[in-house]
Amino acid sequence: KTDCNMSQRLFIFTVLLTVLSLPIAHAQHMHGHDPLEQLGQVSFRVSCTPAAQKQFNRAVAWLHSFEYEEAEKAFSEVTVTDPRCGMGYWGIAMSQYHPLWAPPTADQLQKASSALEMAKSVKARTQRERDYLAAIDVFSKTQTNSITGLELSPIARRWSNSTGAINPMMKRASSMP
Repeated sequence: KTDCNMSQRLFIFTVLLTVLSLPIAHAQHMHGHDPLEQLGQVSFRVSCTPAAQKQFNRAVAWLHSFEYEEAEKAFSEVTVTDPRCGMGYWGIAMSQYHPLWAPPTADQLQKASSALEMAKSVKARTQRERDYLAAIDVFSKTQTNSITGLELSPIARRWSNSTGAINPMMKRASSMP
């Protein structure tokens, strides 16, 4: 009887431990981050204030870590620090695309579009920045396939030869040393 009682206690303890740890696991899955967490180093020069540049590099590191919510928050901070930093708005738009998980929702497309409109209103300061904005702008618009007549989502267009997003990026790449 003692072995049975001990087994039951161990089973109950295990179940309770598992149940009690679920909120912690869920919080970690929801991308809660320790402030001391290390991200990779990014150096992506933009024509913003020095304080915004530092924030921008961190935001790009979040983006490259597939932490889109954190990236969006960080890019939003860039636009508060330097409201004329068009690339901060570019980052907000980029944060709406989660290519490994799912196509953007209508809300995410609208958020990307609004961010791009803000970027246009502050006018990108360099040709390089204008090229990045042009590429994401083309990507964010729904287009109709000229052959099938079907409307293509941004993700479907990504794999389609009819997309124009590649042209600004190819132009940019060919001008790099």
